[in-house]
Amino acid sequence: IEQPEFDVFLKQEQEQKISAQIFREYLTYLNRLGTLLGGNPDKVQEHASMSIAIASRLFQFLKPVEPRRAPGELYHMVTIDQLQEMAPTIDWLSCLQATFTPMTLSPSQPLMVHDLEYLKNMSQLIEDELSKHRFAP
Repeated sequence: IEQPEFDVFLKQEQEQKISAQIFREYLTYLNRLGTLLGGNPDKVQEHASMSIAIASRLFQFLKPVEPRRAPGELYHMVTIDQLQEMAPTIDWLSCLQATFTPMTLSPSQPLMVHDLEYLKNMSQLIEDELSKHRFAP
């Protein structure tokens, strides 16, 4: 399991800060796409904005490529159960089982995981977002 590559974000970040223009264009793209797929324009706008906000927060958790490739930082062996304890918001066994069907996986299945800290932070972010929106009026 590896942290994602946010191409649009990474390329801009390497040159400095992400410009407001890039975000506006990306938001426009997401709004058009959601509307073309039949979404309610108000809900599409809300979800597109939330998507960008979450991606921006996830981006803050990414490590630069070179430190990620340092000896001892590349991969860690953990079981699905251990990963579930470290990043509990995601049902890892179900997700991995769906991804690797028809292979049967068990909670004791070992995994090679890259950047456990990213996965922990991602799990916490998801939990924060779920709790914010779960109780919203």
